Amino acid sequence: MIDLRVLGLFFFISLLSQGAAIENILEIKTAKFNSVLGQSLLRTNHVNEIASRLVRRVSGQRDIKGGEFDYIANTKIYISFYEKSLKPIVDTGCFLNAHQIGKGSYTQDLLKRASYENKYIDLNLNKSSKTPKAKAMIDNLRPKYAFLEHSFKNLYQGEIISSFGGILARVSDSVKGRSTFSLGDQERENGYKNVFTFGHSKEVTKLKTGEDFWEVQVWGDLCLEESIDYFLVGCFGFLKPTRESIALLLNNNYDVYMCKAKGKKIKKGMKLSSSNLELFASSEYKKLPSVESVKVDFNKFPGKINVELLVKAKRLSYCEIIVKNGDMNLTKERDFNTAKSVGECKFSDTLTEEPDSIEVVVKDAYGNIFRKKVFEAYKELKSIM
Repeated sequence: MIDLRVLGLFFFISLLSQGAAIENILEIKTAKFNSVLGQSLLRTNHVNEIASRLVRRVSGQRDIKGGEFDYIANTKIYISFYEKSLKPIVDTGCFLNAHQIGKGSYTQDLLKRASYENKYIDLNLNKSSKTPKAKAMIDNLRPKYAFLEHSFKNLYQGEIISSFGGILARVSDSVKGRSTFSLGDQERENGYKNVFTFGHSKEVTKLKTGEDFWEVQVWGDLCLEESIDYFLVGCFGFLKPTRESIALLLNNNYDVYMCKAKGKKIKKGMKLSSSNLELFASSEYKKLPSVESVKVDFNKFPGKINVELLVKAKRLSYCEIIVKNGDMNLTKERDFNTAKSVGECKFSDTLTEEPDSIEVVVKDAYGNIFRKKVFEAYKELKSIM
């Protein structure tokens, strides 16, 4: 016969090892790190309600109501994505995170990503993912990542960078109650202590800069109908989507605007429609890269040739320098994550044989390509040596 005392002790130890189950949504704020979100809680409460409670767990926060650092009133959230992701987003009606699609843009190690996210809210959500159905709910609860733009004068500005895609979606302010934000990529830095909330946030002006952007973590759903105000295309420094992609958004009754920038700020321009869509491909938005200068220096030494080349161009996003010598094809590349207003591409190398040709290829943020053969400069040098 089984001793009921032993069975009870076993159950108690098991409960301690797994964490106490949270069955009431009010318990989330005070739960321990290894507590478990009960199945009844997940079934009977909307994911966004649970997300709002999770965000309130972020440590070290205090109420900010109005004033200079009102993070709800003086910030905007944008999410960027690649054109190839547009149709799946429209088809599902929601943005999905790395856990839901099975891969991430920064790291493929989803367990590591989950570990960081658990630390943001001081709750181990892995403990609540024991069944496939529960895991699907928890994966949807985990954050979708976006950019933050703010209007504070005494706070590091950052910028919305183009390396995560060329289409921008303006996220509704309604998600701020279930969102956190940080300076830079908190997953990369593992600086989860510097994750803040919008409605209960401490002043963040004293954070060290050196990051390119402010990151937002939107917990819970991020669906088009409820949480996206409009889309922006053609932003300066971003790859332009095709007219077919814009038509897909318009045909599904989403508002789409041409983008115009004011400094580092994103602004709405002309509203696009099926009648004026041709304007998006006009010459105003389709120009060759403005190459300011191509400077090449050759220095010939016994048995070798030193080549130094410097390209300066506006809207530079990619630069490639190709040195050909017979079957040898020496290529130097520089691929910018963000197109600069003025970019530089440098190449310096030593050749042991005389090259047959040297060519520079410059590409701007819209994919326009400029090619220039610079070998003539070497021929001129050779003629006077």
